[in-house]
Amino acid sequence: MGHGDRWAAVEKDCENFIGEMLPLICQGGTLAGRNAFTHTLDDVPNKAGVVYGLQYLEAPLNFMGLVVSGIENDFNEFWSGYPVCSEGISNRVVIDEIKPWENGIEGTIEGHFPEDGMVSFFDPYFFLNKDRYRKGEEVAVTLGALAYTLYKAEHLELNITEGPLLEIHRQRILEEDPTTDVRSITSVPISMDGAAIYFPRGEDKDDAEIRFRVEEVSRFSCAERGFMQLTGAITRPESGEVKIQVYASEQVLNGYMPQVGDNVEAVVWMQGFLPTYGIFHEEGPIDSTVRANVSENQISEAKAAHLFARLWNRLALLDFPEYLAPDAHYASQWFIKELQGKNAISDYLGEKIQEVNDRSAINPKNKIFAELGKTADGPGGRDCVFIARGRKENITAVALFEVAGEKIKRVDLYIPQLFGAVHTGVYPI
Repeated sequence: MGHGDRWAAVEKDCENFIGEMLPLICQGGTLAGRNAFTHTLDDVPNKAGVVYGLQYLEAPLNFMGLVVSGIENDFNEFWSGYPVCSEGISNRVVIDEIKPWENGIEGTIEGHFPEDGMVSFFDPYFFLNKDRYRKGEEVAVTLGALAYTLYKAEHLELNITEGPLLEIHRQRILEEDPTTDVRSITSVPISMDGAAIYFPRGEDKDDAEIRFRVEEVSRFSCAERGFMQLTGAITRPESGEVKIQVYASEQVLNGYMPQVGDNVEAVVWMQGFLPTYGIFHEEGPIDSTVRANVSENQISEAKAAHLFARLWNRLALLDFPEYLAPDAHYASQWFIKELQGKNAISDYLGEKIQEVNDRSAINPKNKIFAELGKTADGPGGRDCVFIARGRKENITAVALFEVAGEKIKRVDLYIPQLFGAVHTGVYPI
């Protein structure tokens, strides 16, 4: 399975672009995680190894490189690389099929929405998530898509000239006026304004033809290229609208600038991932203890740390406030009083994020790095976040968390000298 078309959705001159990006991913990428794997490739004798995911650039669209070790003597080998839609919209999906590729580190998922409608997607974190999917389970999946083509839909009305819809229309007219000659009614208009359409295509069904009305639109840059991020509903099962975020490069748009309210049609690469994809674990499959820690109805200190670190690395609140308990506390050794309440904490963090954004724009030495770690080796070590400013080794604070059930109850910031530091080198984005 290759990703040539996916790279071309970012840059049409994909051959040179891939040659430019792969060294950058390997040299400047952040470790997203690692895991053991097995494969079924006929021409590779050693069937087991360890895969490392290197994620490059901090943007809604970024890039993943998969490097494997233990396959060919002591060599590390680059096995795959692809664009990642790292932001999307959470939707409930029931898992029907888990389809690993032959390389064992990539794969697609087929599922359906709880009430109706199928969906298929490529999980860019499959190398981490492959052991977490269970057939028949209903899970939250963050859905996004990268556009191969996207244009404004011109036909907002269809004329149906035969079939049951025409007969139903004739019958309704006849009920309103029995004297009407329904034979003169040769068509019935159907409005396509606001239509939500999703048709999977391709061998793995992770490509799709979609149509939606644009509800939100924003622009951002990735690898010095302009992109538009669009939000809209692609299907409407009985359980409610299924919305996704679609990323389209300005090269793909070819001069078209989407606006809120536009109806658009696109061919896209569907992506989806579990919300806790970035939890770091050792070489080997995720065991039942870790699975319990990342279940849909519980939150662990490890997950709280991941959410908090991601907030600072992205300089955006993202979904962190959703996990705060209504009466949560936020304390710091630099505060005189604790903050209390979800809203107060969210407002404070939003202000701090804006402050860091403003300062970083003036001086890069104000950049924040948030690393997952533990306070000590062994079972006594607690999951935490090491917060550094300017340089990754310049740690200025350690964040610890208290959780209960589905919510974060406390966030405490301490001076780093009070704790040991077991580093992972993982900076979730």
